[in-house]
Amino acid sequence: MNRTLAVVFALLCLASARASGSHHFRWANPTPQGNELRALAAESEQTAYAVGIRGTVLRTADGGDTWADLTDFNAFSADLNDVVVISPGVLMAAGESPGLFRSDDAGRHWAAVDNPAGVELWNIEAVVPGVLSAIGEGGEVLRSADGGETWTRLTPTGATRLTQQFWHSPVAGYVVGEYQGRVTDDGGLTWNLIPGFGEWEAIDDVVFLDALHGYLIADFNTWETLDGGMTWEDHQHLLNEPIYQHEALFLEEERRLVITDLEGAGLWQTLDNGESWEILYQRESAGGFLDIEPLTPDRLLMVSTDGDLLVTTDAAVSWTNFTHSFGGEERVDFRVIAHLPGNVLLVGGEPYVTADNPNLWLRSQDGGDHWFAMDVYPEIENLYDMDHWGDELVMVVGSGGHVARSLDGGHAWETGIIEEPAGLLDAVSVPSATTAFVLTRAWNASEVYRTIDQGATWHRRDTGLPSTGDFYDLFFVDENVGFACGGMTSSPEIYGTIDGGGLWTRLAGADQLLGTLHTMHWFSPTTGLVAGYYRIFRTTDGGASFTEVDLSDGARCMHFHDDLHGVASDVFGSVRTTADGGQTWEPVPVPNLSQSRILSMPSGFLMTGDASLIIQAAREPAGVTAAPRLTRASIHLSSSPNPFSEGCRIHYRAPEGGVARVEIFDVVGRRVRLLRGGPLPQAAGTLSWDGRDDAGRLLPGGAYLARVRADREGAARSVTLIRR
Repeated sequence: MNRTLAVVFALLCLASARASGSHHFRWANPTPQGNELRALAAESEQTAYAVGIRGTVLRTADGGDTWADLTDFNAFSADLNDVVVISPGVLMAAGESPGLFRSDDAGRHWAAVDNPAGVELWNIEAVVPGVLSAIGEGGEVLRSADGGETWTRLTPTGATRLTQQFWHSPVAGYVVGEYQGRVTDDGGLTWNLIPGFGEWEAIDDVVFLDALHGYLIADFNTWETLDGGMTWEDHQHLLNEPIYQHEALFLEEERRLVITDLEGAGLWQTLDNGESWEILYQRESAGGFLDIEPLTPDRLLMVSTDGDLLVTTDAAVSWTNFTHSFGGEERVDFRVIAHLPGNVLLVGGEPYVTADNPNLWLRSQDGGDHWFAMDVYPEIENLYDMDHWGDELVMVVGSGGHVARSLDGGHAWETGIIEEPAGLLDAVSVPSATTAFVLTRAWNASEVYRTIDQGATWHRRDTGLPSTGDFYDLFFVDENVGFACGGMTSSPEIYGTIDGGGLWTRLAGADQLLGTLHTMHWFSPTTGLVAGYYRIFRTTDGGASFTEVDLSDGARCMHFHDDLHGVASDVFGSVRTTADGGQTWEPVPVPNLSQSRILSMPSGFLMTGDASLIIQAAREPAGVTAAPRLTRASIHLSSSPNPFSEGCRIHYRAPEGGVARVEIFDVVGRRVRLLRGGPLPQAAGTLSWDGRDDAGRLLPGGAYLARVRADREGAARSVTLIRR
């Protein structure tokens, strides 16, 4: 059955499907870990640190040739955006609220440091020995004069988000970021726009070679000053300049390196002040390079959104990537997963960028402890779903009507085409050793086809389904009883059949559902679960009525390995397990993997998302006490009015003094507005949202998701913005 839409990123994980007890996970992959790495800091010519999202901390003691993973997600899971070495073994990091973190044992343990601004911080730098500067959301600039132990707020800059800085001295410096750049010559008592720049000019980096000669770097442009920033020359006429520039590094006065961070990761070089450029290293399949750090003039380190750890020993001419995944440097988008008898796992994926490369299929004979690449696999483009009946019939579907079958547990495959449908095969359900159903979707229309001879022939079986409308998931309980769900945000749809698809009827309880429905699981013809982005619903009367069983989050992907134990992940990658057939759900503290697929097993669960890695989680060993965490009842979120046109009020309740984020997301999961990101002054409160994004721009009408998260728990509510 289709558990979610096609994934954009690829990552695999295993975790416990039990609903109680704490969990462990591991990245079962050739790389040290699978999280995005955002920053590097050098301690010496041999020792350096890399930090990233979800509390990721790595350390090298041999110049980047090998890395130790110091991450302990259960103890510390904050996103780290930047890091600086204060002295050997003493580190300060900037990250999500509370924003400031300190380690006194070379990155093994971290403690929050009081942040007087209470916002997420994006960059931290040593101005001079003992003096640090940190910048972030709300244009905040913080200063420490005691090596990071205490911090004070400087005068507000008037900016909205600051991400890079450069200081000539403790009193003279620049801060830049999204839609703004500011300069001070009095230690931050006053701030001014950079001469010649408007208030909404986006600047990604600022660097000076000396007191007079400097550069400002933006996505599509570079500016140069020769008079200490009094005037800036626009280099926009240099049309061959790399795009999506993120950061600049000068190895010599005439040799400038630039890393890019969108539409592929690239390292560029110019020797003539931007008149011509040469690409030194490129990974089109990675989102971008995020930091580059010299250890010596010849040895440099570089990190990427895919968790790459790269090192060069010849001054950036050639690079070695020490974090290859199963697909090498080609990012593999794992899309379909299955658990066969004998603890056999099958995982199928596609190259993220290079369409000419073959698909990559992995097989494990021991439940995910060891993996090998399959030499024989389904040759299907745009993989969408896989389902099976034991190991007697395994079926995989994709675009162009392509369907593959295996009759021997995935060792040999035959590929064929269902001739009639013009669209993609979005879901497959295999209720017996001979029968299978596929759901097709194209141009706002869906069709169902059935085989009763293991895929040798197919016949259309969708009488009664709407001639127009999108359906996303298909689930057959047996050869006769099945269900199809989908619809739109304002009109969810779920249909059922009791004669093998001969006739479909709309379930009476469909009007009780909310939002587009993407996944479901049925235990019997009368009892099942159906879920969309924002809710999970349960029925015990065959869909005549539905009740909400999880009031905080929906599910984009859901799977059960028996009638009691299952796992679900939402659009943000949060994972929950159930041990009572989906009546109650418990959050699992594993990394949030966006756009995830998930598969429940007796030993844990397998999940894909975000990167080409594997995570394994299992129940805490007997006798180990789980760390205390909030209950879902302790967090609440509501909004009024809803729908709204001018503005709405977001009402929250969470533990007083806890650290919380109140955010607004669009329907595809992108954050458009941060309403609060810091300690809560009281247990309950109200925030206002005016229908604008973080940059102050009016957002279009439609459905949005308001979400509050405190520690590892959260609650969400759908809000509808109406534009007249």
